[in-house]
Amino acid sequence: MTVEPHPAENRLYTTWVTSRVEAVDHAVTDEDMAAGIADGKGIYRAVCGARVVAALLEEPPHTRCLRCQTYVWARATLRDMDLDNPGPRRSRPGLLALLGWLRG
Repeated sequence: MTVEPHPAENRLYTTWVTSRVEAVDHAVTDEDMAAGIADGKGIYRAVCGARVVAALLEEPPHTRCLRCQTYVWARATLRDMDLDNPGPRRSRPGLLALLGWLRG
């Protein structure tokens, strides 16, 4: 099975940033990296939603955040799915609906 790349407009460009606070590397999009640089605080928003305080560049890489890694993988392989807007949630019937069904 081959995976075709996204068209250029749907491509996700990320950089793995080592966190100074936790021993984890997070994926940060180019847009969020630019926003963090413009802010001047060295804090970036990762694709998993975490706020990352960047470690010094001499810090060795750590293990990658599982949520970030999963998101990046999903964006690369599930190209037909809109991951930013998954749509309405379908919930199971509530207790009252089940009681109504049991009554007949």
